[in-house]
Amino acid sequence: MKLTCNCRERTSSGFEYEPIPDLRRPKAPPEPPIRSQPPNLPSMRLKCWSASARSSAENLKRLDDDIDILTKYLKSEDAPKAVISTLEGMRVKQHESWKAAVERIEKIFEE
Repeated sequence: MKLTCNCRERTSSGFEYEPIPDLRRPKAPPEPPIRSQPPNLPSMRLKCWSASARSSAENLKRLDDDIDILTKYLKSEDAPKAVISTLEGMRVKQHESWKAAVERIEKIFEE
């Protein structure tokens, strides 16, 4: 680190010393860069929408796979049909929930 002052100062006892900058003092945060043009909002919206659509598709696929595996296992163990139908109901509710979330995101983008 460069010292900004190379001068020497005298104490009352006559000793000379060089001032050392206080390294504990926080520096001011850098100023954010000024944008030369506004952000491309349609492009940002498209990226957000495609990411949310991809995320919902991946999550629903994983959920469907997990429910299929669990259903097969429960059938092999002679589980009650009520348990299996509850799993199917959960699958339907998750699909509806994701559909509603994607529709809300689309509404936000339309504004």
